Amino acid sequence: MTDKFLYRMIRRIIIITLIIIGFYFVLVAILPEKQTIERSIDIDAPAWKIYHMIGDFQNWEQWNMDFYHDTTIVTELSENSTGVGAALYWESENGDFGKYEIDKCLHRQYVYYYSYYGENSDPLKGEFFIRKTADSYKLFWRLTCSLNTYNLFSYISFFVNNIIDTGMVEGLENIKYLSEKRTK
Repeated sequence: MTDKFLYRMIRRIIIITLIIIGFYFVLVAILPEKQTIERSIDIDAPAWKIYHMIGDFQNWEQWNMDFYHDTTIVTELSENSTGVGAALYWESENGDFGKYEIDKCLHRQYVYYYSYYGENSDPLKGEFFIRKTADSYKLFWRLTCSLNTYNLFSYISFFVNNIIDTGMVEGLENIKYLSEKRTK
């Protein structure tokens, strides 16, 4: 190898590295700090039945898709399964673990919760709210995650939107089925 060839190779590596670093900083500058996904469904059941499904952690295993996709998950409830401070802890055989914790709630109207994954994760904020329509109720489910500006991998949520969306839609359909089934 000649010195000239080695010099060109090092120069190319430096240029490519600078381009990648520049791309990273441009990406960080233009992407938002939070990512929010919201879905809704009409449910032909009283608000209290819908609220019972979302506001009581004892019912989450019946409709939450996290528990459908990993059947090895074992759960444990806090002393109270409903109300502010109620928590649902979960652990999977593959070593994953986390918890859901209710932050705010108002009977028949809304449940705000945080979802923690692993030991040091930033929580995912979840919100359910129930609204009366002309002839039924509409249940909204909103998920918001804070994106860590310095961690490019946190921006993957933009690319897995379809996976999250599928889980939300299936979860809402399960809540609808269970709420309406109990009405009839």
